[in-house]
Amino acid sequence: MTGRVIIRLMYQTGRVFCLCAALISLLQTSKMASAEDLGRKYPASLEYSKQPRGYDSTTTKEDVWSLNSFEFKLTDKFEIQLGPSQVVLGRHGRNVLWAAVFPETPGEIVTADAGKGEHVSSIWLRLHPARVGELFPAKAVMNQVVSEQIEQTGVLAWRL
Repeated sequence: MTGRVIIRLMYQTGRVFCLCAALISLLQTSKMASAEDLGRKYPASLEYSKQPRGYDSTTTKEDVWSLNSFEFKLTDKFEIQLGPSQVVLGRHGRNVLWAAVFPETPGEIVTADAGKGEHVSSIWLRLHPARVGELFPAKAVMNQVVSEQIEQTGVLAWRL
């Protein structure tokens, strides 16, 4: 009788262990798949205007994102590749007007007429609000981060 109780107890424990392992696996998968679609998060609503117009922009801690990588290619003439980075977005309403990308370690100019092989420590992009999702695809955007990069963005903008 005691043997049956022990076997039944071991069977129940095994089922609970398998269930816990499955739940942990699902949680880890959901963390890895926590990509953020910035095109949806920041929908573009600004349209073309015949009259040139400037827009004020703002940046808050909710506009700082962690990237697992950043790549930019312009035909076969110019290409930049960065590893893990942070991007700070400047927006007017929900429209992203500019982005500053700060890699953890300097990236590289892969293709260029001049500067090929040089290292990149920051990038400033002025962009059309509808292209934010294209420049920062969901597979590259990991999560929001709290960072001092907002202050760095001000320094970078002042140098321009």
